[in-house]
Amino acid sequence: KAHGKLTKNQRIGLDHYADFNTRIPREEVTALGEIVKKATDAIDPDVQAIIGGSYRRGAETSGDIDFILTKPGTSSSYQLLPFLGELVDRLTKDGFLVAALAEPRSGVGSKWHGACVLPGNPIWRRIDFLVVPESEFGAALIYFTGDDIFNRSMRLLSSRKGMRLNQRGLYKNVM
Repeated sequence: KAHGKLTKNQRIGLDHYADFNTRIPREEVTALGEIVKKATDAIDPDVQAIIGGSYRRGAETSGDIDFILTKPGTSSSYQLLPFLGELVDRLTKDGFLVAALAEPRSGVGSKWHGACVLPGNPIWRRIDFLVVPESEFGAALIYFTGDDIFNRSMRLLSSRKGMRLNQRGLYKNVM
């Protein structure tokens, strides 16, 4: 019998497979969101933390929690990376974030993927933070709120009008 060596993240995925496949009740997403919003306000009250995805669409349960983090006056996600680092550090020290599954590489990238727990609840939940500059906020909100069918329809409509839509913006005369 041959046994392969698992990475830390593969091990987490196996150990918490059932947790990650359990839908999150809306009330729990709200409670998890309040913890993130409280930490966000403590670090920088100008940063907005918005829960996207199925929660924002009003669903009773969610597969994971998607946070969009933005700040007025920002034009690059790079400007928000120090904030993201501070937020992750704080929430990890508080015991809220229990695993980092994917982090931005030294100043590159705008997403953090990991797992969190609600105090008093042993179930691990998947959580993602996406930093978005104010200049891209509208497009990101559409993209990270809509389901995949909605997003594909919007992109198709845009292309039929000679434009391109993605999570960063709507662009004219681009092929």
